[in-house]
Amino acid sequence: MSTINFNITYGRQIPKKVTIAKASTINQLAIQALDVFKIDPESYSGKLYHNDKLLDGTLPIRLTNLLNNSKLVLKVVQRSSTLSPSRDINVKFMSDLGSSVKKVSNGLKLIDVVKEFGGDVTKPSTLRILELNIESEKYDKISLDTIVGDSNNVVIRLNYRKNDSAEVERKQQEAIRAHLELERLRKQKEEQARLAELEKQARLKEVDEQREVGETSDSKSDKDVEMKEPEEQPEEQPEEQPKPLAKEEIAQDSNHYTFKEEELNDTPQLYVPSNTPLKSYNNPDEDYEVTLNQVKAYQNMIRNSGRRKSPKDKTLQALPKKYQIRVKFPDGTILQINFIENVEQVKFGNLIKKIDELLLPQFINGYNLKNSVPPFTTIDMNFTTNNEYLHKLPDFQEERIMLIWELQKKDLNVHGPYVKNSQLSIKQSDQLPERVLESHRGELPDDDHHTKPQKKSEEGQSDGDGKSSKKPKVPKWFKMK
Repeated sequence: MSTINFNITYGRQIPKKVTIAKASTINQLAIQALDVFKIDPESYSGKLYHNDKLLDGTLPIRLTNLLNNSKLVLKVVQRSSTLSPSRDINVKFMSDLGSSVKKVSNGLKLIDVVKEFGGDVTKPSTLRILELNIESEKYDKISLDTIVGDSNNVVIRLNYRKNDSAEVERKQQEAIRAHLELERLRKQKEEQARLAELEKQARLKEVDEQREVGETSDSKSDKDVEMKEPEEQPEEQPEEQPKPLAKEEIAQDSNHYTFKEEELNDTPQLYVPSNTPLKSYNNPDEDYEVTLNQVKAYQNMIRNSGRRKSPKDKTLQALPKKYQIRVKFPDGTILQINFIENVEQVKFGNLIKKIDELLLPQFINGYNLKNSVPPFTTIDMNFTTNNEYLHKLPDFQEERIMLIWELQKKDLNVHGPYVKNSQLSIKQSDQLPERVLESHRGELPDDDHHTKPQKKSEEGQSDGDGKSSKKPKVPKWFKMK
């Protein structure tokens, strides 16, 4: 509790309850008690007693043994009979300019005391008198005698306050939000231009397909004539067919989307959540056709992947040539840090240092890193781990790694952003390579397209009945190395 209550009795009047801050002095409590009982503090001075013992007026309440709701007795005397209202006391004033000692009147307001010693009252500051800290906003409301009482000597320290860090942080966050908003608008315009270009290409593609349909219908008669010739020249036919097929394959590749891996650099990248929804692609029904032999082969692949590798295989495992480490934050942003050169010399401490350099100051040394793979184990962050090379840690055996960032003290009132926008390349989340590839998944070439020459050559081998033996195409989801 920052405040405390007292039941104060004065004469034969009914006791009254007074609430005051624990940092206040007994003299300030006496002044407040005089006001409660409507006694003029300019004409009378008050003394407080607890269990018939006089309380030291210069002592802060928090340093006394007084409990909440303690009973105190107020006694007053006329100022004219005890001391002069303009009595001078010795004041030692300490500030950034040094220290000095003067005699000043104990009836001065604190703002006048600061001016008397050459202090700057325009700057936010704090006066420390005894064990009491008084903000500059209250200098003109508190007089010196209400704090020091009958004391003849007092030491006052003046400390100027620095700029409010919360205000600076608020301005930084506003600048980050403004930058992200401008970046979002720019990406939105680029996305609209890209969609318009895709629609234009789609219309051109439809025209080309309609033209190709007309050409293929005319060429069917030519293919029927060619199918009757294998009996006379069975050996020359398979060798002459692949040449025109290669041209068809090149022409077909030009209509498909080609995915290019992004070039990694040392500049960290920050992916912020995008408002654009991710387009979903549904495979057609023929993509899920599968034969019994393909199912058996797929089953064998699963069995082989589940076998444990021998210790010899583990020792021969190649070290990562590069690291692409992503850190996902609670607000959905993803920080990507790349290590390209001298990967075998990168230590865990180098990664932590990189992350700390990009975090806002209030989040440094107050977070945990977790593995993004179940069971989401927390990575130890200590001096021993910091000196370990990344390739020797079990969580950093792959080139691409995703980590989860979380606060050590989970507070629902703490929100992002968590990362500074300087020294970063900021992008939208829909520019992640895997999301770009997903958005073009419907434009990727089919698996049977690359094996077309082989299938055509197999079709040239006819059975005894003159019928060609066709093999069913491999589904898109079925991959074999």
